[in-house]
Amino acid sequence: MAVSGMARLPKVILSLIRALSIVEVADYRLDLPKLGWVIEGCKDTGRIAIHIPSNKGAAITLQAHTIFSQIGETILRRPLRPSNHAIKYECREYASDNPLNLAPPYRP
Repeated sequence: MAVSGMARLPKVILSLIRALSIVEVADYRLDLPKLGWVIEGCKDTGRIAIHIPSNKGAAITLQAHTIFSQIGETILRRPLRPSNHAIKYECREYASDNPLNLAPPYRP
């Protein structure tokens, strides 16, 4: 009997949770070939990064919050924000020191 992706999901989440807590002890690299992800952590900086090599490496620009969407928000009384799907889901790297995926890396 084949195991569905949903049945494997808890194991993946458990691996991620373990990996995120390891950074306090030592540097690490966790390869997740079924997801196509590589998770790396650096003890010295506390940086945790998820690398997704299959995602495009092209520059991603944010969609503007236009005047039309602002007027629509006023009329409808609800947010009409731009989708910005690419910045959320198509980056090659997501890191703890750059939470908004801005370039150059965001420094609080």
